[in-house]
Amino acid sequence: MERLCVDDGLPLTWPSRYPRTSLLGARIALLAEDEGWAAPFTKAVFHASFAEDRDIGDQAVIAAILGTLGRAPADVIARATTPETKARLVAQVDAAIAAGIFGAPSFIIPGGELFWGNDRLEQAIAWTAAPRR
Repeated sequence: MERLCVDDGLPLTWPSRYPRTSLLGARIALLAEDEGWAAPFTKAVFHASFAEDRDIGDQAVIAAILGTLGRAPADVIARATTPETKARLVAQVDAAIAAGIFGAPSFIIPGGELFWGNDRLEQAIAWTAAPRR
């Protein structure tokens, strides 16, 4: 992890407690994906956890992140905790398990081949581009 962060110019502070609860963040990420702000939200959550050692399981931390992104924290959190959003996340996790995904990031390329880990991204791209018999 340290080498990847150095290579990508990213700060890294190992969390004082790991793993942290990320359920609320995952539910919000579903809404953010629908609304086009998933990338900045995800980056901010990872930065809070892995650069600032903030507890992303704490609703106040997530609310602060939403505020910095110009989102209404109370509204987003309320929508993220509806039974419908909870069910969507359960369905997404079930689909990932059915596809054989066991960690993040994972890449499933056309043909169903699974690649796991950020260090496998280039391999997944190359495998996708190569002609197969």
